[in-house]
Amino acid sequence: MAAAGQRALDAAERQKLREQKSAQLMNALREHIEQLSYRAIPKSALGKAVRYALHQWEPPTVFLSDGALAIGRVEHWRGWQALAPRFKCR
Repeated sequence: MAAAGQRALDAAERQKLREQKSAQLMNALREHIEQLSYRAIPKSALGKAVRYALHQWEPPTVFLSDGALAIGRVEHWRGWQALAPRFKCR
């Protein structure tokens, strides 16, 4: 997605670029995670991580379906700060 960062793209152009590049990568990643699920012991750390990734697959892939969504930008997350609860790191 470096091409998107070098010039301003409208939502339709960004959507097309994501369909061409990101969708293939995300599909390959999902296939790899699914293959791991057959080999990982369910209660192992890997098994738990695989199960979590597969059950939480939709949120990280929402950007594929909407070119208007910004990804990896500080400006995008600034709007969420007021809505997000404050957590203290231990």
